[in-house]
Amino acid sequence: MSSSVQVTPTESVRPLPVAPRTNLSCPNMPAGSDLRCELLSDFAQLEDLSEHWERLWQSSRSGIFQKFDWVRAFWKTFGSGLSLCSLIVRNGGTVLGILPLANDGKRIQFLAEGDYNDVLCEEHHAPAVLNIAIRELLKMLGYSASCLLRNLSSDSRIVRHFLSLPQPLRQNLALTFAYPCPAIVAGSDPDIFLRAARKQSLCRHEKKLRREGRLKFRHIESRLEIHQHLPRFFEQQIARRALLGQHSHFQNPRERAFYSTLVDQLNPCRDLRFSVLELEGKPVAYHFGFQLQEKFIWYQTSFDVNLWQCAPGEVLVRNLLQYAHRAGLREFDFTVGGESYKHRFANVIRNNFELYAERQSLGLATRARRARVLVRGGGRRIRERLKEYPQFYGLTKKAWLAAADFISRQRRLFLRCGLSGYSLLALKSFLTNTIYSRDAALVFSIDPHDFPPEIADLGSAQKVEVSQADLSDLALLSLSFPDEFRWTDLHSWRKRLEGGDRAHLARLDGHPVYLAWQTRQPAFTSSVMSASREHRPNPLVIECFWSASFLRESPQFLCVLRQLIHGANGHETHSAYYLTPHPEERQELEAAGFRYLERIVQLQVLRIFRRSWGSKA
Repeated sequence: MSSSVQVTPTESVRPLPVAPRTNLSCPNMPAGSDLRCELLSDFAQLEDLSEHWERLWQSSRSGIFQKFDWVRAFWKTFGSGLSLCSLIVRNGGTVLGILPLANDGKRIQFLAEGDYNDVLCEEHHAPAVLNIAIRELLKMLGYSASCLLRNLSSDSRIVRHFLSLPQPLRQNLALTFAYPCPAIVAGSDPDIFLRAARKQSLCRHEKKLRREGRLKFRHIESRLEIHQHLPRFFEQQIARRALLGQHSHFQNPRERAFYSTLVDQLNPCRDLRFSVLELEGKPVAYHFGFQLQEKFIWYQTSFDVNLWQCAPGEVLVRNLLQYAHRAGLREFDFTVGGESYKHRFANVIRNNFELYAERQSLGLATRARRARVLVRGGGRRIRERLKEYPQFYGLTKKAWLAAADFISRQRRLFLRCGLSGYSLLALKSFLTNTIYSRDAALVFSIDPHDFPPEIADLGSAQKVEVSQADLSDLALLSLSFPDEFRWTDLHSWRKRLEGGDRAHLARLDGHPVYLAWQTRQPAFTSSVMSASREHRPNPLVIECFWSASFLRESPQFLCVLRQLIHGANGHETHSAYYLTPHPEERQELEAAGFRYLERIVQLQVLRIFRRSWGSKA
């Protein structure tokens, strides 16, 4: 998978000096050739060359990420934060090559980075074009700037002709490993995609998903319909990443705008392949990819995390492989990343590289930057080797993400409380987590019809809405409230939901303000609730989990509780039990008709000795 570059604000972009036109004769060109390299700093000039771009793109059989429609969509979205510095190589009046570059304020990079980037030129002109373009690039850099060209495939012209560059030029360059790129190449075996789609795990998951209802896979070829599906696609991907403890690039509004612009620029019946897997008409998985030159390009996927146990993502892969077989494609390219699921299918592993360019200098800063580039490339190789051992890699990645999450939470706490406050909280946390902890909760009961009638009118000024929350809702909450909803708890909550517990989320004017669990196994054991089970085997138990700081002091609080208990009770009229760890709520709850039953205390020492008791006090 991939994500587009993150750009800096416009004001931080340093404008590049305009390079003079350079004339060079090159041994790779016929005698009498007049090679010139010029710098374009205005995208309108690049638009004027779009016909030449298209000619070079067609003749060089470049990929979707070099198509001018892709570049135009990228510039429309991110252009305000970039300074164009593309190099055009001409022979007389003929454009021989284009090296599309831009400056993001930190360094020079490819203009519209995708999973595969390259110089645009015909194959027999590649050595000459690359020679003059790299010379001009180094002149642009001077002795203080640098250039990083990412995602250069091993099949790219830059990588294949790298060693043909003169030694003095290569001394300013460093080509390092970036990522593996697995693919399925049909070759002389037209049934290879069909065999991959028949893998036992894929068939098992599809059978399991079909038990949930009618399943349908299709490509959406209407721009209007794709735009209607994009918000759900983004939301699914964000929730899926949250469950992995990661942020999605779709949280960035510009990234979402870029994909929307791609839909407008690319042909959805030919170049763009937007696929959806539907269960009873509801989208449960999406794929945003491409198809070009008999090659299917796997790019961005998402699935409904509420169906995690059915693995709709695997079912999506199976349907895409079956499509590749029916369409008679020659390749299914999983693009950047060595994830284990890709290696299960791939029969070819290509590599992507990075090219770092900087004028040679004896300065320590230059040497340090070059060393970082080499170390980063070595680190990526080690990580990819670790992926050959999925269980060990999974444990290592989980521990790394948990450590990063812990550091992030501690940093936020330190900034909020200062040194002294943070030190006291850290000491308290250490004691409660390792030596001694004491928790308490108040237990109340109420009949749904005991709520005063006037409480129903409290939500008139502000719209109060209480609804059942699914795993996707909880995942999105973990991004908005990372300290209250830790991503490390999401999978345990997934098991609670699968076990029959329900989460109820209250929103005030559309903003989350309260979350409670309807559970059969409350965290606090109450003797009163245990006794009631003799008369009612499954009493309604509501546990307050989280509330916004202002809500308990707001008149909307009781309105939230009323809607919550009425909604959880359904059509029944039995009493409901409400547990809250906030003793300051007692007076207000009793005034609203809640009957106070007891206070439960749980004690734990050294994580070995545990005791709980209840009292009326």
